[in-house]
Amino acid sequence: MMYVYGMVRGDQMHRNDIIIKITEKCDTITSAAQKASVLLDIVPFVIHEDDYEMAFILLKHVALVARSIRIPSIADSIRAGMSNAYFIIFQRNHDEKARKTAVECAHEIINEENRTIVLNQIGHEEIDRSSHYTKIKTYIEKISTEGSSSGQVDTLERMIRTDPHRGKVVQHFCNAAVLLKNYGKNKMAKRMVDAAIRETSIIRPLSRRAYVFCDVALILHAAGCEVEEHAIIDMAVNTAANIRQFHLRDEVFDNLAYAMRYMQVA
Repeated sequence: MMYVYGMVRGDQMHRNDIIIKITEKCDTITSAAQKASVLLDIVPFVIHEDDYEMAFILLKHVALVARSIRIPSIADSIRAGMSNAYFIIFQRNHDEKARKTAVECAHEIINEENRTIVLNQIGHEEIDRSSHYTKIKTYIEKISTEGSSSGQVDTLERMIRTDPHRGKVVQHFCNAAVLLKNYGKNKMAKRMVDAAIRETSIIRPLSRRAYVFCDVALILHAAGCEVEEHAIIDMAVNTAANIRQFHLRDEVFDNLAYAMRYMQVA
């Protein structure tokens, strides 16, 4: 239908009807992650046709759907895509509102490392990290370049665990593993991955534990850690299999299936 949309230039009413039909079809998709992804894929076509008003409408719809995505890394990828789309609009028609919204979308990215990367990609020279994560990253840089001992790695683990939110603790361990891997500290990186797994293993309820395991797998996948990625996605699936509520179990499996397809193409 997007090809038809491109063929009816000058007939805005017809174009609007086409987009409405597409979004109505998207609304039948049960997985919030898949729904947001499909809607986001439509946006470049609309921007290419200079239909910025419709692009704003679609992106607002994507933002609403993204709130229901349970897997943090996938939600972050959608927010990053939204930020990029708004920034392209700004580049094409110098709409200051689009630029500001691009920055706002980037600030909503949960993963602190990825948040700063996306901000830099849209020309916003800002390091948006919490003081806690900044301390963690600085300490990792120190022990990676100046030499480390088992005691310093213990200190790093304790430092990460001081965050009161277990989900953030898991992400910090994953980011630490990626940073250490990049410094060539593979043994220390493996220890951080093991710590992330231990923290995730005590998360309740089981549905959230499955999603956090999946998030760990996605972060490691992005860093090229394929061995750990496959083992951890299996942990997510096994956790989901133990959910007693039939409908909730099916919903979690649907989201995990989408995440595995996402990893195959990402």
